[in-house]
Amino acid sequence: MKLSISRFCQYKRPRFWIGVLVLGVLAALVFKFYAGSSSPSGGNAASPRRAPLAPVRVAPVITTDFPVWLIGLGTVTPVYTVTVRSMVDG
Repeated sequence: MKLSISRFCQYKRPRFWIGVLVLGVLAALVFKFYAGSSSPSGGNAASPRRAPLAPVRVAPVITTDFPVWLIGLGTVTPVYTVTVRSMVDG
């Protein structure tokens, strides 16, 4: 009895594609499960997530010296400069 390769491959190919299809469906279900679990429950799923608000603190205003002692010769060049402005509202 002679075994034909084309006959052997004829039966294996549908199994392969069915296996690929089943794995694809399983992957889609797992993705949907994990992607759906990250949304907040009971909230509006269409609303975008916002960054958390920055805390605001209040401190009394004082006038004092800011002591800085530089020991050395030469020129000091700042790496960064900052301009502080007051913002009054109300």
